[in-house]
Amino acid sequence: MRDYFHNLGFTEIQTPILANSSPEGARDFLIPSRLHPGKFYALPQAPQQFKQLLMVGGIDKYFQIAPCFRDEDPRMDRHYGEFYQLDMEMSFVTQEDVLAVIEPLMFELTEKFSNKRIVNLGKDGKFIRLPWKEAMTRYGSDKPDLRFDLAVFQFLREW
Repeated sequence: MRDYFHNLGFTEIQTPILANSSPEGARDFLIPSRLHPGKFYALPQAPQQFKQLLMVGGIDKYFQIAPCFRDEDPRMDRHYGEFYQLDMEMSFVTQEDVLAVIEPLMFELTEKFSNKRIVNLGKDGKFIRLPWKEAMTRYGSDKPDLRFDLAVFQFLREW
């Protein structure tokens, strides 16, 4: 991923790990301060705020492979609320600009690191673009499993 983004002219950044708490949506993973009893640091759930400051500072195209921490129960695929995620930002772009950068990377990573293949592509060979309203109306979910074309109204009609 690093080579991919470097070849596209992105700057790699690393944002701070210890910071103040921010409202990201999940429970904060708090670390007590050794020097200030009763005070805590929050491990980042995502580096979003730091990245937004970089955007304001004029860095218009960058990425980070960032550790993220959430005070959640352990899962089979995550260790104690810790995982790594790719964060990337570009200034003054459209949704299609972002997809034009990400789609080739997803194809490359899937091909290189998996025996699986990406299915259900559009006629143009790209990911299917499904508007939210259509997804909700047709499938009853904003993240339908398109491997099975089981629309809600189709299921109810057959049932």
